[in-house]
Amino acid sequence: MSDLWGWVHASVARLREGEAPQQRLAELIEALPSATADDAHSRVDTLFPEALALARSLEEPWLELFIRHWNLQSRVLHRYRAQEELRDAVELLEFASREDTKRCPQSVCVVQDLACCYSISDGPGYVDERLAVARETLARIDPSWPCFDCISAEYFSALMDDQRPQEALAFVEAQRAALAERGIFELGSNLSHDRIRALLVLGRAEQAEEMITAMRDVAELGDSYAMDHRNLRVAVLLALGRVDEAEALHPSQEAIVDTPSHYEVWLDNLAELIAAGRVTNDARVGVDVLELQQRLEQNGAKADAVHACVVGLRLALAREAREVSRLLVEDLERLRARLRRPERVLPQAQLDALKQQLAAIPPIVDPQLPPEQRVAVAEAMLGRADMEPSFDLFVLLDTLGAGDPLALASILRQLGRPGAALGELRAQLEASATAEVGEGGMRLEILVLELAAALNDLGDYAGFDALLDEHADTLRTDMSRERLAWVRGTSLVARGDLEAAMANDERTIEALGEDAYGGGFLERLAWTARSRKDWPRALAALDRLVATRAPGDLDWDRMTVATALGDWARVRDSGGRLAVLSSEVEDPHAPIELQRGREAIRCEFVEDSGERQRYWALRTSPCGARVVELAFPHDPQHYGDEVAFDAFDLDPDAGDASEGPPCFEVVAVCRRGGWRSFLLRGFNPGAEGLAAFTAAIADAGFVIERISAEDRSAMDPREIAVGEAATEESPSEVPTLALLIGLPEDEPPQRLRSIVAAAIASWPLPLLCPQLDRACGDEQAASAAAAYLERWDP
Repeated sequence: MSDLWGWVHASVARLREGEAPQQRLAELIEALPSATADDAHSRVDTLFPEALALARSLEEPWLELFIRHWNLQSRVLHRYRAQEELRDAVELLEFASREDTKRCPQSVCVVQDLACCYSISDGPGYVDERLAVARETLARIDPSWPCFDCISAEYFSALMDDQRPQEALAFVEAQRAALAERGIFELGSNLSHDRIRALLVLGRAEQAEEMITAMRDVAELGDSYAMDHRNLRVAVLLALGRVDEAEALHPSQEAIVDTPSHYEVWLDNLAELIAAGRVTNDARVGVDVLELQQRLEQNGAKADAVHACVVGLRLALAREAREVSRLLVEDLERLRARLRRPERVLPQAQLDALKQQLAAIPPIVDPQLPPEQRVAVAEAMLGRADMEPSFDLFVLLDTLGAGDPLALASILRQLGRPGAALGELRAQLEASATAEVGEGGMRLEILVLELAAALNDLGDYAGFDALLDEHADTLRTDMSRERLAWVRGTSLVARGDLEAAMANDERTIEALGEDAYGGGFLERLAWTARSRKDWPRALAALDRLVATRAPGDLDWDRMTVATALGDWARVRDSGGRLAVLSSEVEDPHAPIELQRGREAIRCEFVEDSGERQRYWALRTSPCGARVVELAFPHDPQHYGDEVAFDAFDLDPDAGDASEGPPCFEVVAVCRRGGWRSFLLRGFNPGAEGLAAFTAAIADAGFVIERISAEDRSAMDPREIAVGEAATEESPSEVPTLALLIGLPEDEPPQRLRSIVAAAIASWPLPLLCPQLDRACGDEQAASAAAAYLERWDP
């Protein structure tokens, strides 16, 4: 049960040797954990049904368990869903306890799925139960097993939810000692972060900083872990008072919004940055925090929704946003009432203190004035008030009988509460449906637009379309038509209908000009065209934009698109505007090929399957590169590809030496390299012999990369083959290695095979590649080589 990933790799290898359904299942088994680790949630949702159906049809119950577990990892641990997921976790635990599945290496891990459901639903409320389950599970597993780190993390999380950080830190140290007894001297990825969290809570930020800085190769653990690491590092920097570094590293709300497991630390960091004066505490921040709160509530993550609501309320109180704070207090009381043990999450005394702060906010208009005078003052203030004070004024006017329900509903929507606005807007629309052109007609236009925006915000696209079908003819002014076009385009983008969105924006630009909506239509057209890889349309839009804007991000976008098209004149034009290239060249249309000091970078490809892969490359232009890393045989091969990339660093903390070079997302392969690779494993002849072998491969025009450690060794297969000799004493070891060799796709593999055979003819032990034998049509040799490698494991 201990060798989980060994079992997975063996299963994948077995399935790859089967028919098409088995081979497809092998691909899906490899893809699911990667998609989960990279927060590629929509990809998980796409892969899971197919993988589950294949596993069941092929009667692979162990693989079914694996697939269901990783689906829950995405939904529960990353997306913080704890409603129907709780039922699914219970069913999976029952499935894992069956006679035909209980010995599956993944079976213990389903305990984590169930424990996390309770943790996310109401972590502090289920502390005792979570501790008991984790304690019982840890008692029957070995520290060397992969699940030891995960189950230990659940025990740690329960202690922290019970406000026992000192005990939690002692627990991590005990687990570290248990690992050391098994010869494992590094904590797992979960406990490594957990120890840092405990140190921060205990005020030991210097130690936390030492530990987080010592962590290496974080990106190798997936995008989700890298984001956790980034947020945790921001928290450490803030605790140390290194606010400049923390501010630069703090991700945007957009970067974390789809993965609620990132919310808690991000929200705490946001509050600290606001307190330090580095982020403006305005209504926009309030809307962002409210969105996270609402997502958590929709997911059933009750305790975390309370935490988000408390952060939002404290920020609103600091802004003296009276009515927004009142709504958040109502949210808080409603959410808190759903908790099993609310005092563990938000003590009543703290809630009372927050309500007292709300009561202490001074009225926006002097309450001692006569009602008619208060109305006059409020109406006079409306013209110059920001959004939240305007909301306070509209609520006041409503209580004085002089309110405007449409204006109040409109501002509620803008403050992130379209559901609260919807009923009033529908009622107003029904009341205004018979209005004539004029003041009443204008009000009807506004109503239709506001209701359309609210329906779009709520994702009710059917209601949105029905509304516009019924009332589009009522929108007569240019301003209304412009806003309708904007809302319609926003709706089409949200639905993923980018072609229709582009057509909508192009019609609007033609009718109303490039400056419509402050140039927003043109910017959105450029973005949607890029997303569709419609490079000519994107470049045309960007040409028009940069003509009227100062040098900046739009020029980088333009260089990316122009690189994809091979339009080097435009690359040079924007590069000159940004002072990163000289536009004074003899032939501005000549391809750009940076020669001196070319930068080594990482390029991230998004494959057709949705999987993300990173490769080393050399930067050849501001937004172009050539891939110089060979991929493994079963991975997508990009060696030699010339690519265009988006010049936004996917690893913004790459300036830290521990994080490596910058990484950019590939948006287009401009020219395929056209290579394939073979993995050769076996004997290491030493420096001189390997140099001669490498020269023979290079002279043939092929590419070779050594991928094994210098000191790699394995038992001598000649002694293993004897059998009895191996039982008397340990067989001697021989040096071994693993090599990737790349050759052009149109090169016959027989040529490589003959070169390898000639080069190793004098070696005492072979260099083997079943895949190469199979590519040459020699199935017998392939089977023999596979058996030899399985016995030897060089």
